[in-house]
Amino acid sequence: MRADQGAAFVSDAFVDFVERRMQAQWSPACTYSPQQNSHAERMWQCGFTTSRVLLASARLPPIYHPYAMRTADYI
Repeated sequence: MRADQGAAFVSDAFVDFVERRMQAQWSPACTYSPQQNSHAERMWQCGFTTSRVLLASARLPPIYHPYAMRTADYI
């Protein structure tokens, strides 16, 4: 499993979970390289794009962005 070096992904508990429970090898991606984390980056891009379209089509202010993200994830 490859993940970026965010705080949630480099903790000992997470690495232990991946290696013991999932029986996978964990390897950190290089910093500032979204190419190595392309699937997650693509999912974020899809979610943000959909949420922006939802907000624009409903003519809602940016304060509703978290709700639009939840809706985009649901869709």
